[in-house]
Parts: sequence; structure tokens; C-alpha cells
Amino acid sequence: MRNLYTLFFIAVGFTFHSFGQFEAYVQGDLTNTDYAGSTYFYQALDTNEQSIYVDFVNRSGFDSLFIVTRQRLNPVASSWEDGLCWEGNSGFGICIDPSNMTGDFYQLSAGNGAFVAPNDSVELKAQIWPHINDPGTYTYRYYVGTPSNPKMDSVDIEMLLTPLSVPEATLTVGIHPNPASDHINIQAEGFESATLKVIDLLGNTVLNKTLYGSTKIDVSEFRNGIYFVTVATEGSRISRKVVVRH
Repeated sequence: MRNLYTLFFIAVGFTFHSFGQFEAYVQGDLTNTDYAGSTYFYQALDTNEQSIYVDFVNRSGFDSLFIVTRQRLNPVASSWEDGLCWEGNSGFGICIDPSNMTGDFYQLSAGNGAFVAPNDSVELKAQIWPHINDPGTYTYRYYVGTPSNPKMDSVDIEMLLTPLSVPEATLTVGIHPNPASDHINIQAEGFESATLKVIDLLGNTVLNKTLYGSTKIDVSEFRNGIYFVTVATEGSRISRKVVVRH
């Protein structure tokens, strides 16, 4: 009976102390920070594939078959797509296409796992495709663990796409005054209707409306800071930076 109790408490202890079993290092990060259990911030410079390579170092003390799980932490715009590659015994043994990762939660099967010895590492290639129509900040969490305990450790990748990351099109847009304290006038031409968004530096949309021509926006209730005003039509888009200073 004593042996049974011992086994029980060992199992419970492993469950409660499963985090901290891995270290996570992002390739190209000169700070050499261990991001296990924390967040790596990444700004997308364009809407092409954004690939982030993460080395998970096994500090669990035992070798086993490890898999990866992806979870979207905040409501990700449906226009954004993501995939992943997970290292097998010889390079990337498996890559998952975005068409198979449409849900907010995706977990590799045991058949796509990678055997990792203590103090060895396994590599994740996180692939994210931002979309021009939905700038903002979105967070992806990647768990690593065994098929029976898939959430032994994790790293979050928080990706920001700002409107100024997107190439300008042929719209004509003028904004004044800038800096502004009470209002801004937007003079826009070359379209019948467009989508107007005002986005703050954190990627939050503070205004979203349909634009039919020149308009005036009240910014008296906006906080001091930098905002991005974007005007977009089908196939065309332009962004302008505005400073609000009361």
C-alpha cells in the first residue's frame, strides 16, 4: 500500500511541476533569452511568410517522444494564416499546411513526434502569414510535451503588423492638422466607398467606419500618442501617421 501512495504522489508532483521542463531560444535573438513560459515579440515588416525558429532544449532529465501544440490566444483575424514545421530525427520531419490549421487549437499526433535526449534540442518553425486588410497584434502559443502530457512547457509569439508595414497603393489621401488636438480632416479621392480605420501603436482599432469621401474625425477623446489612419478599397490601400496631442 505504501508503494501505491508513493507512486501516486510522484505522479501528482510531476503533473504540478511539469512547467520548466524546457528552455526556448529564438534563432536570431541576440539577447540569448530563454522564452520558455514567456512571450517573444515580433513585428512583421510585410505580409509575406513570417518564419520564427525556436529551439526547445530538453531539461526534463529524460528522453522521450515530444510533440508540439499550437493555440491562438486572442481572436485572430480570419484573413491571417499559420502553419508549422516540427523537427524529426533528420531535419524537419513534418510540416503542417495552413489549410489543416484553421482552428484555434492544433496538436501534432504522436506519429509526428521527435525523440529528444536530455539537454538536446528540438526545433520548431512557426510560420505566420499576416494579411493586408487586418493589421494588428495577435498571439500564438506553442506548447511542447509528450503525447500523454502535451503541455509541459510553452512559448508565446506575439506578432504585430502595423499599417505602415503595408505598401501604399494609388489612393489620394490627405490629413490635417497633424499634430491634432480636437479633430482631423481627411481628404480622400479616387473611390466610391472605402474602409477607414484608426489604429493605435498597440494595434488596437479605435475607429472603423465606411468612408464615402472627405470627412472629419473627432479626436478630442483620444489619448495622446501616435495613430495610424488607413483608407482601403478593394486592391488599394494607403496609411498615414497622425500625432494626437491635447
